[in-house]
Amino acid sequence: MCPKLEQLHHMHGVLRTRRHRATGVLAGEYGWGRIQIADYVRRYSPGTVLWISDNAPRGSERLPVSRARSVLGRETDVIVFDGFAGFDIDALGAVGGSIRGGGLLLLLMPALDNWQHFDDPAKERMTVHGHTSADVGGRWFEHLKRCLLEASGVIILSQHDGVHGGSLTVAPSLVSGEVHDVDCVTGDQADAVAAVTRTVRGHRRRPAVLVSDRGRGKSAALGIAAARVLRDPGQRILVTAPRRSAVASVFLHAARLLPGSVLHQGQLCVASSVLEFVAPERLRSKALTASLVMIDEAAALPTPLLHDILRRYSRLAFATTVHGYEGSGRAFELRFSQHLDQHSAGWRRVQLNTPIRWAAG
Repeated sequence: MCPKLEQLHHMHGVLRTRRHRATGVLAGEYGWGRIQIADYVRRYSPGTVLWISDNAPRGSERLPVSRARSVLGRETDVIVFDGFAGFDIDALGAVGGSIRGGGLLLLLMPALDNWQHFDDPAKERMTVHGHTSADVGGRWFEHLKRCLLEASGVIILSQHDGVHGGSLTVAPSLVSGEVHDVDCVTGDQADAVAAVTRTVRGHRRRPAVLVSDRGRGKSAALGIAAARVLRDPGQRILVTAPRRSAVASVFLHAARLLPGSVLHQGQLCVASSVLEFVAPERLRSKALTASLVMIDEAAALPTPLLHDILRRYSRLAFATTVHGYEGSGRAFELRFSQHLDQHSAGWRRVQLNTPIRWAAG
């Protein structure tokens, strides 16, 4: 490993022990940066590194920048983001939140001196009639460069200028205190699980609404609650989201707590009970029945569909991201909360604040 990569490895090692995420920027010619990153990520197990690029090394798991949002709902250890393929800031924001605590974001970028004049393919999206991509300025990249140079936990490995950054600061811990639920990581998550299970075992038409930023464990809470309900015989839980991949965490956490369960193609079966993924529109069918319906990333679904689901089923749990790329979380909170007040007066809102996917601070 070259000396520059050794410095990245050292910084990342320190941050990994704190469950903080690190960022490494490889700034230089495309071929040089690609070779350095490919060399560095060889240490990771298959399936733990995802390239957001049109030109990833052979055998690597990759997605084009245009499909970056499909990572929402999953977790990974390392993301390699190819800025040469088009620096889509929304795509970067979407994939960044999928990195686990102690994980690493690697940015493949041009030489630092060229950022302001970088011919970014993503500029085509911002070009208006009568102008070309060359007319789109590069001040944003200069701002990004300054932010990265000043940030803690970011190291820039320059092909021609050595190493920049790599400073570390220790933020005060915001982790909550003792948790009295052996299956949960935080008190927030335990409250969320209790609220969801109560919708099944308590009064009808009192839905639970889980609200959080990304990485707070709300999908895991749905999975833990599902496992507890499925231990009773004859239960059928339907779970929906904009994409089946978005609820992978729900199924994995439920399966972890149900020894002997079988997970196959969107169904988790244990004895006479089942957790099943259904597409959102299918929930309008009068033929479907369920002990509980879970709606993950509810803000990304059309409001009229949410209203129909609320009318159709009496035991419901909604979960949504407030700040993120899964939908308009704030609009959901304002508009759907008013609808719940009118039609399900006993509904309960649970806010999850403490980060789980990475350390607080």
